[in-house]
Amino acid sequence: MSTIPTHTFPLFVVPFLIGLLFISVWLLFLFLKWIGELDRNGLVKFGQNILTKKTLRAIGEVFMESLLHRKLFRKNPLLGYMHMCFAFGWFMIILIGKLEVIAYSGKITARPYVAIFFKHFVSPEEKFVRSGMYSFLMDFFLLMILSGLFLAALKRFRSKTLGMTHTTRHNRIDRWTLAFLWLIFPARFLAESIASGSEGYSFLTGQTGRLLASFLPVQQMEIPFWWIYSIALFGFFILLPFSRYMHIPTEVAYIFLKNWGLDKRRVNRGFTNFEIYSCSRCGVCIDVCQLKTQAGIGTVQAVNFTRDIRSGSLCEEDLKNCLMCGRCNEACPVGIDITLQKQMYRGQFARFDKNEFTYLNTPTPAEQSTVVYFPGCMSSLSPGIEQSMVKIMEQAGEDFKVLGDEQRACCGRPMLLSGNTEAAQKLIAFNRDFILSSNAKMLVTSCPICYKMFRENYQLPIPVLHHSEYLLQLAETGKIEMEKQQLRMVYHDPCDLGRGSKIYDQPRQLLQQAGTLVPSNFERENALCCGGSLGNTKINQASKDKITKHLVEELSAPNPELLATACPVCKRTIARHSSIKVMDIAEVVAENIRKKTIQPNVKEEFESLLK
Repeated sequence: MSTIPTHTFPLFVVPFLIGLLFISVWLLFLFLKWIGELDRNGLVKFGQNILTKKTLRAIGEVFMESLLHRKLFRKNPLLGYMHMCFAFGWFMIILIGKLEVIAYSGKITARPYVAIFFKHFVSPEEKFVRSGMYSFLMDFFLLMILSGLFLAALKRFRSKTLGMTHTTRHNRIDRWTLAFLWLIFPARFLAESIASGSEGYSFLTGQTGRLLASFLPVQQMEIPFWWIYSIALFGFFILLPFSRYMHIPTEVAYIFLKNWGLDKRRVNRGFTNFEIYSCSRCGVCIDVCQLKTQAGIGTVQAVNFTRDIRSGSLCEEDLKNCLMCGRCNEACPVGIDITLQKQMYRGQFARFDKNEFTYLNTPTPAEQSTVVYFPGCMSSLSPGIEQSMVKIMEQAGEDFKVLGDEQRACCGRPMLLSGNTEAAQKLIAFNRDFILSSNAKMLVTSCPICYKMFRENYQLPIPVLHHSEYLLQLAETGKIEMEKQQLRMVYHDPCDLGRGSKIYDQPRQLLQQAGTLVPSNFERENALCCGGSLGNTKINQASKDKITKHLVEELSAPNPELLATACPVCKRTIARHSSIKVMDIAEVVAENIRKKTIQPNVKEEFESLLK
């Protein structure tokens, strides 16, 4: 064991220490302030879950997502590697540097700057336990970071090389912060190489030092380069809280809070701050936003939303011009729920008239039934869906009740999406009381919008099923049988059913019993929005049409004979621009039920219903 020289205090460590002190105090103050803004429920969960397995799960997610960028790797390996180089590489340099100091001195405690400037204090000639291994690892991860820096520069000037069509613009503070960040590691590389000089032996800094020592006065150059390295760290630490790079510490805290069970659906300013400031403005969400790629609207994307909140310049027009489709949520490497954040912020601009919905008196008790079928408002515009569901349930011998227009109100989700929570609560209360009065054992709906609303906001004590789930249950239990046709079908995943509720397999399993399902380029979590979103109150019809036409082109590419979906909004929207027949999944099932299972009286009733 050796003693690290402490009799001298090199002045070049001062900028680093000032920057480190500043960022530590700033983050401590800010994070405590945000935690103090959590509501009572959030504070309780914060305290209850710290010493649980949820913390271990959060640590695992931090490692996989904040350091290795697993999610980004899966979508764009080159971009994922670039981010991993900076995050994981820097983390490993800090960790190995600390272990190197311990191995050299035999002490766990050391001044905070020693590991950062280790090669200034310890000559490369000095050997200690596993010194060669530490030198190799430090050089290896430094090289990794430098390779990531090369890709970052390439992305900055030729983003398409890394698979990004659109990127975000840096403001002045972002540019200065980025400049300091990019300077840190080349400065460290040169400082360590020069410090090694002709005595270096490690494969990167040692060999570079030998090369430089052969024609440069490295002894006179060492201190200036340590100054450059220290000043670069100082600049980055000082500017970080005011730049996009604030996401680096914030996303770690956000992951822990998320895993500790803080409810995103509750209006919770403290948690919202952690989520909003976790956005790195990487721009991944821009390329998946159809408002940008198809309609050419470039001011409403998730990165613009988080930027406007941070700067206090949130615009109602841009806030409400969003499909709320969730494609940006799926693309976000950090997992920020942008649609939910937009929904909550829309409440700032919501206008509620207390006289609205005064016609919603106490509902008359519903007829008793085992299954309550809630078609949804939009299904009324596509009556074939409701008619098909009635046919299927009758043939299956189900004890059901259809909630007619006079017996139900809107589920409330359009009001919730607009930020009008009070109005939504009135609708929820009316519908909930009526549904419960039926003593039903199950609620079935054909609308993904209603389905998501019932599951997340109604707190019903009975199962809630989308009709694709329900019909699959009927098929699997033998209550209905279908004849498989020689029919090529493409299935379109509705936003609220797929990304919003994670229902992907059930519709496909059902359709495969009726025909041949062929894949499309955009499906499951990557499915495109139809453009008919009820969550966008500002988009014009021309922009909607561009989005829908592009979707129809993609769905038609495999040359199907039928376009199937599981949403009345999607069906109507797609049908307006498609030359290929468009059907809801319930209509497909009803059309292909084995004829031998149809009882004569049921067939007559269904035919009379269609007249």
